Amino acid sequence: MADTSSIERSLEKHRRKKRIQIIVVCAIVLVASLSVAIYKKNVSYDKYKVLKTLDTDDGNGNQYVAFSNFFIKYGLDGISYVNGKETVWAQAYEMSNPIVDVCGNYVAVADKGGNTIYIFDEQSERGKVNTAYPIVSIEIANQGVVAALLEEDKANYIEAYDKDGDLLISHKTLLSGNGYPLSFSLSEDGTKMIVSYVCISSGSVESKVMFFNFGGVGQNEVDRVVGGMNYKTSVIPTVNFLQNNVAIAVGDNILSIYKMREKPVVQEEIKIKKEIKKLFYNSEYIGLVFENDSGSKKYKVVVYDLKGNKVMEKSVDMDFNDIKFSGKNILMYDDLNCKIIPFKGKEKFSYTFDETINAVIPTEKFREYLIIKNNKVERIRIK
Repeated sequence: MADTSSIERSLEKHRRKKRIQIIVVCAIVLVASLSVAIYKKNVSYDKYKVLKTLDTDDGNGNQYVAFSNFFIKYGLDGISYVNGKETVWAQAYEMSNPIVDVCGNYVAVADKGGNTIYIFDEQSERGKVNTAYPIVSIEIANQGVVAALLEEDKANYIEAYDKDGDLLISHKTLLSGNGYPLSFSLSEDGTKMIVSYVCISSGSVESKVMFFNFGGVGQNEVDRVVGGMNYKTSVIPTVNFLQNNVAIAVGDNILSIYKMREKPVVQEEIKIKKEIKKLFYNSEYIGLVFENDSGSKKYKVVVYDLKGNKVMEKSVDMDFNDIKFSGKNILMYDDLNCKIIPFKGKEKFSYTFDETINAVIPTEKFREYLIIKNNKVERIRIK
């Protein structure tokens, strides 16, 4: 019979060998992961491949917005959804100033100053709204609920309609009361709303931000108002729900981030000491562009996450037409030039096109973008 101690030594030797193997494998995986992360952080591209081209014949100055698998095209005489292969639906109209909003699988279009709102999903038109007063702005939620800011001489109305066009709520605001509404936004599920007002109080201009709940919590509150904030020294021209339970209010000297499951709570307030040249945001980040006080580059871009943490601060030197997020990158472009700048690491993409570009739209696929030109749309992959 084998000696017990020798068996135990053999087992311990085997276990030690297995532990070493596991440690080595983990180290290899860790090094590989770090290598990939460093590569992605520092890799850059200076050319692209055209994957698909679609002729558009844009003689009427059409505009484009990303929607579902491809884009929405709209202009003065109609709106259509193109899925990359064909036109899925099209609606003719006559509008002098069309405004469009997209959320999830729904899109709404209205004539600013007019009285008609069209509601669509991916398949077809879902509803049509005729308002009693001229439309100032619209916003659509993820379930197809659409809200509109309407204006008359002495009052404003914020009304919400379901996807079939039926009226859900109507909130009247007297200019002598809360003031003039500057901005409003619906939550993704259409049950909550944030509105900013500007008013004169004791001879000075101030803003109010009010929160509405159209669900069970709000039904016991006056006008369904479940919270609010007075900004004594700020004008708040922009409010927006970035996620279903997260909203922002941005003024000339402050950025407020609210959490709102049923009632609002201030999560973070960031003081702004310089004039904001450009504000942009998505469901994860908030971006601010300022003039740069020092250095040779003209602008400074600062990015915050939804907890108020600063995740990027970089100087850039490009007079852009538009700036937006593309994943954890900043996408900016003018008539001919396009740059993609990551939050961390060196510039990812820089290119000068030989034709005028009207818009660059990120897609859900890695490194793929839509390039809108005067008479065609290209789907490209940078490389």
